[in-house]
Amino acid sequence: MCGIAGLVAKRALPAEWFEAFVRSSGLMRHRGPDNQSVIRLDNILLIHQRLSIIDLDARANQPFSSASGRHVSVYNGEIYNYREIAEHLSAQLTTSSDTEVMLESFEQDGVSALKSWNGIFAAAIYDK
Repeated sequence: MCGIAGLVAKRALPAEWFEAFVRSSGLMRHRGPDNQSVIRLDNILLIHQRLSIIDLDARANQPFSSASGRHVSVYNGEIYNYREIAEHLSAQLTTSSDTEVMLESFEQDGVSALKSWNGIFAAAIYDK
C-alpha cells in the first residue's frame, strides 16, 4: 500500500521546512519501496511513496499531473472499476493506471466524479 503525505503552509515554505518534511517522509518508505517522488508548488508540498501494483511503468509514478496540467494529485488505493470509467473520459490516457483515471475523471466531472469510483482510496488533489 502506497504512502502519501502533504503539507500546506499559509505562505511560501522556507527551504529548511521543505527539506525536513521530505526527510521525515522516509519514515513511510516501507509503504512504497518502488519510488519516492516529491513536488513543491508554492506553499504546497506533496509526497508519494509508491508500491507498484497496477501499471509498473515509471510514467505512472506520482505525484501525477493531469493532461491539462491544471491538477496534481497523490493517491493511494484502488478504484476497481477504473477501466469502465476510462471509457467515458475525454482525455487521452498515457498510462494504464487507476491513478490517471482518477485524476482525469475528477478533472472532467469535478467532485461528482467520486460517485462513480468503486474502491478504496485516499487522495489529495491540488488545483493550480
